[in-house]
Amino acid sequence: MRKILGCLVVSMLLSLLGCGAADNIPKADISGVVTLDGAPLAGVSVHFINEETGFAGFGKTDSEGRYSLVQGAAVGSNRVIFEKFNKPAGFDEDPESGMDEGQLEAMSFDNGAEGVQTSVGNQIPDIYGDNSTLKYQVTASDATDADFKLLTPK
Repeated sequence: MRKILGCLVVSMLLSLLGCGAADNIPKADISGVVTLDGAPLAGVSVHFINEETGFAGFGKTDSEGRYSLVQGAAVGSNRVIFEKFNKPAGFDEDPESGMDEGQLEAMSFDNGAEGVQTSVGNQIPDIYGDNSTLKYQVTASDATDADFKLLTPK
């Protein structure tokens, strides 16, 4: 989880600083549908993390499980990670009312106290979350649907 956050922070900082490093990485538009056991997954964060460049593409599924990566995905081998975090009772999605969803996701990280983790956890099976070994090969010609049919482990 920390690796994902690190990749996302570095990518965002590079973009914000205007150094153009992320602009020089060949990317392709990626979209698709994410299902779990045949049912569409709504509200799931989809991360494509390129293993060579560290570039992280991000998208979020709608009510039908469809997503589109905001900045695309870097050409090459990408590790794909899915996240949907439990929301505590009474959680208000309006950032003006308190905590936003990004802060909620940050709460799910190990707080360093001998492995203690908050109750805010990923609803997606762990094999598709932080421990995902799922790969997707992005080619320069991709402007394609990358559908993922996830299955609950038995």
